[in-house]
Amino acid sequence: MLEINEELFKAKKGGEYSRNDIRNDFAIPGEITVTITLNEYRALISANAISEKKISDLNSERYDAQAECNTLKQEREKLLKEIAELKIKTSDLLMEKTASSQTDKDKDLESIKNGCGLSKSSTSTGNNRSLGITTERRG
Repeated sequence: MLEINEELFKAKKGGEYSRNDIRNDFAIPGEITVTITLNEYRALISANAISEKKISDLNSERYDAQAECNTLKQEREKLLKEIAELKIKTSDLLMEKTASSQTDKDKDLESIKNGCGLSKSSTSTGNNRSLGITTERRG
């Protein structure tokens, strides 16, 4: 038996043994083999083909999903840049509005002062308030 195993080993190891290589599709006398029916063989081939088809379909789906993911990532980056630009524009507009609003308030205050005859010194501290009450002495 040992001699048969050595012969088997030499025969199959003479080249690189691969179960997919058709050159290794032989049986040496004494080698254990399995016999299957044609129907069983067809079922094995069908199962193998179905498995390969599923793998191919899943690889195709994965490729499509990866492409969509890359597209969405690019769109996201573009939108993030746009948001950042809009935030800057909004901030600039708010600063301009605040500055122009303060200028308008200063102008209004100045026109009120000029209309009432008040000087800057009487309103700058806020302590010199006039109540507008006058007293008259009658005789």
